Amino acid sequence: MIKLFIADVSRLDIKKALPQVSAYRRQKALRCPDDEKKRCSLGVELLLYRALGADKPLSYSLGENGKPYIEGGAFFSLAHSGKYAVCAVSDCAVGVDIEGARKNSLRLAKRFFTRSEYERIAASGEPDELFCRLWVIKESYIKATGKGLNTPLGSFEANDRIGEYSTVHFERDGYHIALCAKCDSIGDIEIYDEEII
Repeated sequence: MIKLFIADVSRLDIKKALPQVSAYRRQKALRCPDDEKKRCSLGVELLLYRALGADKPLSYSLGENGKPYIEGGAFFSLAHSGKYAVCAVSDCAVGVDIEGARKNSLRLAKRFFTRSEYERIAASGEPDELFCRLWVIKESYIKATGKGLNTPLGSFEANDRIGEYSTVHFERDGYHIALCAKCDSIGDIEIYDEEII
């Protein structure tokens, strides 16, 4: 079972949140170029604590390619875009991504996607929407595998099934969200709307 937590972090109080997160996350947030990105960075870790029922910063590590994990704990994945932070928690390897639709994405598709994906996007009546859908599926897969940027986006096709991994895509409030899990089928997803302020 996958649980997906979604939070609007646009009203998050940065000063209040900074001491509530891990030192790693605090440093990462302080390097962000603007308050929107700081709120997302802080909010996604606070959302993880809520998802795992933790009332204080959790100790987690980063894998070889930067995938966060908790020793002996649940599998989780974090992402943020615009005003939203998302956290997926599962009993199997999981990845999540969220993105708002882009404009003029055909150039990016040609650079990063497979030739057939690029051709599908170029022929689409809504190329920016299709690009974003494929992008979040690819990113969620890369996160689920833990291979990080060592897996070029053009080295595989975005589908409902990628090797041992299943994917699902949906839209919410103009954002594309994809989940990927190492399982036969993702099945039902429990979705929790949270408020992080």
